[in-house]
Amino acid sequence: MLGLGDYSYQPTASCWLTKVGNIDDNMKIAVGNHESTTKLGFNRYKQKFPFPSNAYYSFDYQNVHFIFMNTETSYSPNSSQYKFVKSDLAKATNGKNTEWIIVLLHKPLYTSPTSCKITSCQGSASLRDVYHPIFNQYEVDLVLEAHIYDYQRSFPLKYNPKSVTNPIITTKDTSKYNNPGGEIYMIVGTRGINFHKLIGQQPFNAKQQSSTFGHINIDITNSGQLLTAKFIQNNGKIFDSFTITK
Repeated sequence: MLGLGDYSYQPTASCWLTKVGNIDDNMKIAVGNHESTTKLGFNRYKQKFPFPSNAYYSFDYQNVHFIFMNTETSYSPNSSQYKFVKSDLAKATNGKNTEWIIVLLHKPLYTSPTSCKITSCQGSASLRDVYHPIFNQYEVDLVLEAHIYDYQRSFPLKYNPKSVTNPIITTKDTSKYNNPGGEIYMIVGTRGINFHKLIGQQPFNAKQQSSTFGHINIDITNSGQLLTAKFIQNNGKIFDSFTITK
């Protein structure tokens, strides 16, 4: 289980930790703006899910490398987090046992327009312009994000230095990808709070919705060469699915 931030609207982790009590032994989390300070329960989350005090870290599971970024602290070029991300991705890319790289962070790089009008809901230019080229360089496969309360899934995207808000779509197939160029960006903000209604669809998005709660399930099969992702609604129905073959 991989959490993407914003676990409670209360300044305590207690209620949410009770809710996930049956699965928390198999859980890793990213830090969002609703748990980023001591007053918002940061230390309790850190105690339950031991992560470094800077809240950016990585781990391997079989042939998948996961890297958690912290969008609530400095990630600018030459920051400690920037150096960690570059070094960690370089090691993962060169690792003989690593086939997949998945980045998890709270605030998104790209988004369709929504009813949330605050600046942080518009997609982060500073994240996009610094890290999208790095994700391209080190061949990241998926970028999982939240912060905006809806579901969005992009086509595989490469950074576009000539028009930074219009990433390069490397294929417009909506469901089957064979070692595509660029990464697939996913906003999975479909948990227990109200939705940010989508009011348009950017050309770089393949699927999106803002009316149904649910989660992303990822399976890796075929001797580690096939990734299958499904957005499963709370009623069990599948809204979106795609595969990536290496």
